[in-house]
Amino acid sequence: PLQGTQSDIIKIAMARIAKVLKEKFATDAAIVLQIHDELIFEVKESILTDVAKEIRHAMENVIPASEMKGIPILVSGEAGPNWGEMTEL
Repeated sequence: PLQGTQSDIIKIAMARIAKVLKEKFATDAAIVLQIHDELIFEVKESILTDVAKEIRHAMENVIPASEMKGIPILVSGEAGPNWGEMTEL
């Protein structure tokens, strides 16, 4: 059941993030890939901070706090020009 729940959460988050990216950032940010509980994006460097904030907010608030029973959804992120040069966001 836990894996199924995670799968549902990531799908809901992806739909919300895709909508926000389209509305606020047009073609400058996009979801590229989803692997298990990880999302990979391509983002124009000049808007990276703003996009990261929107993504974090959408993922951490995918389920209303009243339904989470005090259990937070924690999100971490990294960015970089390639896999070898990633830095924590």
